Amino acid sequence: MAVSKEPTPAIITSPQPTTLPRIEVVNEPAQHPKDTPQPHHFYEDLLGPLRRLRHQDRPHSDSESSTPTAPRRSIVAAKHAGRIGQLLAGGERPGSAMSQRGEKESGTSQDVSASGKDAGKKDVGKDTATKDDGQVATKKDEPISTPKPTTPPPTVTASSTLKEKYGRPSAFLGRGANGCCYLIRRQSDDHLFAVKEFRKRNADETQKEYVKKLTGEYCIGSLLHHPNVVETLDLILDSSHCYEVMELCPGGDLFTAISTHSQPLPPDEADCIFLQLLHGVAYLHSLGIAHRDLKPENCLFDATERLKIIDFGSADVFKTPFERGVRESSGRCGSGPYIAPEEFGGKKYDARKVDIWACAIIYLAMTRKSFPWRTASPRDPDFAAYARTGKCRLVQSLPEPVRGLIAGMLAVDPAKRPDIEAVLSHPWCEGVKVCDAAMETGRHKHGRAGKCGR
Repeated sequence: MAVSKEPTPAIITSPQPTTLPRIEVVNEPAQHPKDTPQPHHFYEDLLGPLRRLRHQDRPHSDSESSTPTAPRRSIVAAKHAGRIGQLLAGGERPGSAMSQRGEKESGTSQDVSASGKDAGKKDVGKDTATKDDGQVATKKDEPISTPKPTTPPPTVTASSTLKEKYGRPSAFLGRGANGCCYLIRRQSDDHLFAVKEFRKRNADETQKEYVKKLTGEYCIGSLLHHPNVVETLDLILDSSHCYEVMELCPGGDLFTAISTHSQPLPPDEADCIFLQLLHGVAYLHSLGIAHRDLKPENCLFDATERLKIIDFGSADVFKTPFERGVRESSGRCGSGPYIAPEEFGGKKYDARKVDIWACAIIYLAMTRKSFPWRTASPRDPDFAAYARTGKCRLVQSLPEPVRGLIAGMLAVDPAKRPDIEAVLSHPWCEGVKVCDAAMETGRHKHGRAGKCGR
């Protein structure tokens, strides 16, 4: 698959520009003074999802709030987070594999989907950015439900390499901030997958920070099972290399779908994509996870044209079942206009509201093929004017009632921004028709399904 080139940055503020530039990815973790004790144990954020799943496995009393139960295989995957760290640090002999699926699925074959192309984009079209990978499927009006596990729990298999289990990578799919993604065909059944080879440790990165980054992304991804979220299938430690195997999304990414059209996406198609995105975000938030890097490059389409949210390298656990309140996040993550204004203040923030902001910007990119500002920073004159007056030409050009919904999602004050439940309960969302794979007519052609690796 050809990787898109990085065009010259350009700012387009008119309602209907002709191109959408790529955006530079920003990932600036908060710095803690050396004399300040760290608030959490090293694996605190990694074990949060594991504790949540164990909590879900316990019987709940009537007074306890319940959360969707994740497959048992995810619990086992998170359980071995420490072992992954030991292997990467050289504490054990490399060459073992953490497998989450058997060599073959029983019954019918599964669709594969996901992978990362060059991402981050500006007017949904040209700066520089990066993207990682992932995918899964979608059902109409069934966004927050968790599919029941249909696969066996993962095991730690000794002496299993990527070549032995899947074969050799056959094509380069894209490069992201944390590694490169390749197409791979499993020799046993010819199933296609996307495999991500994690990058080497940076010179200014400690071993602890490096291991936390890799295990955190995998442990969070392996917990997620929803039609609009990518499936993370396997983690393989092969000599000094670490690989993450995901389903392949042959339909391409949303950025390509937007930028290759001479006009903005048709309203019914954009609305369908937007609602699928909201369903995926609602599922993540229901598990206490915020993505923090939502953008068109991290939205792929599987073989059935379903949208899949990918790349959990910047994801954060904002709440566990044992916490009453929401844990605030820190650090600036994301790309260009998708970064919420509170991330520029240097203070902690509610990561859920960051995702809400990014979803609204994505909707403007789809329907107006433009961005209202380069960044939501006081230094940006377009955003400064919006923060002062509360008026935005792109938002005002939208029809009612979606105009009011998007305006609320783009509230400069995050306290005034609705949460994902309030967004989905909006009358406009309730009236949007989401296409389904079972529909014989009326289905949208969101991506380019069927052209990858065939």
